[in-house]
Amino acid sequence: MVAPRRGFSRLLMSAAFAGACLPAVAEPPEAEPAAVPVAAPATSSPSVPPAPKLRTIHRQVSRVPLAREYRVLFAGDAAAIAAHERIQQALGRVPKGGVDDVEFKETPLRDVLSRFREILKVPVMIDTKALEDAGFDLDTAITFAGQGTTPRAALRRVLDGINLTWMIRDEALVITTKEKAEENLEIRLYPLPWGVCFQGNGDCDHQAVIDLVTNTVGGPGGWQDGGGNGSIRLQGDGPTAVLVVSQTTAVHDDIEGLLRGLHERDLAEFGGPQDAAAAKTPTVRVHHVADAALRRDLAAKLVDLCNASLPQGADAQAKVTIVGDCLAVQALTPEFHALALQVIRAAAGEQVPERAEMNLGGGFM
Repeated sequence: MVAPRRGFSRLLMSAAFAGACLPAVAEPPEAEPAAVPVAAPATSSPSVPPAPKLRTIHRQVSRVPLAREYRVLFAGDAAAIAAHERIQQALGRVPKGGVDDVEFKETPLRDVLSRFREILKVPVMIDTKALEDAGFDLDTAITFAGQGTTPRAALRRVLDGINLTWMIRDEALVITTKEKAEENLEIRLYPLPWGVCFQGNGDCDHQAVIDLVTNTVGGPGGWQDGGGNGSIRLQGDGPTAVLVVSQTTAVHDDIEGLLRGLHERDLAEFGGPQDAAAAKTPTVRVHHVADAALRRDLAAKLVDLCNASLPQGADAQAKVTIVGDCLAVQALTPEFHALALQVIRAAAGEQVPERAEMNLGGGFM
C-alpha cells in the first residue's frame, strides 16, 4: 500500500532537519587518472630558530615588604641619615596649635628664617652665595600668617612666594634658590606601596609605579626625559624592589606623600594593627595553583607555616580552602596575606628562559 503524499512530505522534512544537525557527507567523486608527480624546484627553506628552553625557578620569600609603616630610606652615612630623619620629623611635627602663633608683617626674610629655626630646633642655614648670585636680598619683607599647618607647609608657603626652596645638605636644612637645589639632588630609596605586589594576581607592576611618579610629581621638566636632572630607576625584583630616586628635596617630599598615601589606602581594609580581631572582617584572596598535589600540600601546611613566620602578624583565624584549581586564603592581617602569596608563588615556581641571567638588582634580564 502506497503511503499518502502528505505523510511522505513530512518524512522528507524530518530528514531535512536531521541532516542540518549532522555533518555533510560528500558523494565519492568519480575516479580520476593518477596525477604524475612533478618535482618541486629546489628552494632553501628558511631556518626556524629553536624554541627557547625554559627552566623553573622558585624565588625566595622575604619578610622585608610586609611592614605596615611606609618608611623611606635616605642614602648616606649614619650621621647623614640620622640628620635627615631629625629634620624630616621636625618639619612634620605639629606644634601645639599648629603654627597659628607665627605671624609676620613686613618682616625681613633673615628674621623669618630665625623664627623657623626656633620652631624646628634643627640647624637652618642660608645659602648666602646662591642667593647673592641670584640677586636676592635677605632683607626682603615677608608677610605671612600661620593657619594650623605643619612647619613644612608653612615654610614652603613662605619660600614659594619668593621663588626659594630648601634642601637637606651637610646635616642641615639649607635655604637656597630652586636653580641651586636642582644642581644638588639627593638620593632616597622608596619601597613599593603594599598593593603593587600584593593585590590582584600578585604580579608586581613596577613600571606603572614609575610612570605614576614621573607623570604626577616634579612637573614635565623635573625628570631626565623632560630635560631635567631628576632620575628614577628600579633596584631589585619582586616585592622587595625599591625605587632609587635622585631629586630635589621638595620633589622628594611630594613623592613620599604620593606613595605613602597609596600604601595606606591599600592597607585600609585591614584596619589598624591594634584593632581587636573581633571587630575585623576576614579578607579573602584567591590564588591559582595548577598542580593538584601542590594545592593539597599548601592547603594542609600554609596556615601553620605563615603563622610560625609571623610572630607579630600571626592570625589564629586564618583558613586555606581548596576551590577547584585554586586556593582561597581567608585572613585578618595583611602580613599573613602577603606572606601566603609569596609562599604560594615560590612553591609553584615560574618559568623563565634559560638564557636569563641575574642582574645586579636581583631580577632577570
